[in-house]
Amino acid sequence: MTHDQAISRTARQGTRKIRITVDLEEADYRTLKDLTDHLAMLSGNPVLSHAAVWREMLRLTAENTVLHPALVMRLRPLAEGPPTADT
Repeated sequence: MTHDQAISRTARQGTRKIRITVDLEEADYRTLKDLTDHLAMLSGNPVLSHAAVWREMLRLTAENTVLHPALVMRLRPLAEGPPTADT
């Protein structure tokens, strides 16, 4: 294997996709669908996949640390668990 072939192979391996599954409530799915349709229109893409929107939201959130405190506030109740009868 040449050096160029090794680099090419490494580059291909680095782009391997990993499938995840996200269970959404119907309202969250409608929000994702509406957002995807809206972003498709704004970006001039006739078709935009939900996966493309998820990937860009992930990158945008990771790159913009100013969003992290708001995200933490939304996630904090999840760490506390569901409400119980005595709370």
